[in-house]
Amino acid sequence: MLCFHCGAANLDDALACANCGRQVAAHNRPDSSPPDSSPRRYMAVGGWLAFFIAALLAIGPIITIPSLLREFHLLEARSALSEGRFLVIAFDFAATIFLRLFGVYAGVKLWKLAPRAVHIAKRYLLSCGVYWTGVLSLTTATSVMGLISGAEAWRHVEHTALGLFSVALWYSYFEMSDRVAATYPHSQVTAKPS
Repeated sequence: MLCFHCGAANLDDALACANCGRQVAAHNRPDSSPPDSSPRRYMAVGGWLAFFIAALLAIGPIITIPSLLREFHLLEARSALSEGRFLVIAFDFAATIFLRLFGVYAGVKLWKLAPRAVHIAKRYLLSCGVYWTGVLSLTTATSVMGLISGAEAWRHVEHTALGLFSVALWYSYFEMSDRVAATYPHSQVTAKPS
């Protein structure tokens, strides 16, 4: 019989998988009805899940480096900045580093198929949502006070809207994906459309 968790071949009367050590599901035993094999097709890290993990571990950190360097150089020239602008840049710099480190942590947990990996990934996405909401609030406040131009404000609003849309899209993926449900069977996924 094949293990539902890792796909390894086991003896027909095995209680636990010889490969992964997990309990062999009751529906894999010869005395029960055959399981629906469709979730197995999506089992393991692949597809959009693999893309998300790659974005957390490599793509996102690499893309962030130029903006972090730019902000770091601005922070070094503190005397050229107003106190308010310095605080905004310092907050964004710290928040970006925190989110990148949290993203790498979530990516590693997802890659290693850790028991709470989906929960950690969702917390990461919620943290990103809070960040983007803060950016939107800060952009609105600085625009109203006349500290940034209207064109700069709209550029920030467009960037923020894209960030919030991305967060919502990925969060819904973790809620409804067949691959996530099959790869992390111990996570509590409510629905499972592919």
